Amino acid sequence: AVVSTQSTGIAMGEAVTAYVNQIKSVAENTDLGPVYTILALTPCAKLWPWLGKELKNAGITNFGVYTNWVNTNFDPESTTYLTYENYVNWAYKAGKVNADKALEIFTKSIQGEVNFFNSVERCKPIERDDRDWNWSNGAFSVNLVLAAALPLLRLLI
Repeated sequence: AVVSTQSTGIAMGEAVTAYVNQIKSVAENTDLGPVYTILALTPCAKLWPWLGKELKNAGITNFGVYTNWVNTNFDPESTTYLTYENYVNWAYKAGKVNADKALEIFTKSIQGEVNFFNSVERCKPIERDDRDWNWSNGAFSVNLVLAAALPLLRLLI
């Protein structure tokens, strides 16, 4: 069987395209060091294990043909984000990171995650008090995404 490396059958939506382009822009910017690319990827690396933990706690295990992908990418035990955070902390202490620029890039990345999740119709936040939020209602709270990023924001402030 011939396996194509082209994904012409899959089109990224606007939110994903904007997010990917933002990370690509950071990575290709020769005025920024590699640490900024790692910083731009950190919200994703931190959010996915958190989502995996939430799915596990909710007892959701069957994702059809995507089960293996979800189990691999949403591994609740993954601590890869700690490697990212440790490197960013080291670079900041070494004077290789401008806190304002880092915060700008991190904020764009976490907003990219929010926009990506909110681009899925069933994940759009609903108007209500988040204290009553639960997984069974099928809504996704933007506040939960931002809560996952707060420890990283504290590093930069």
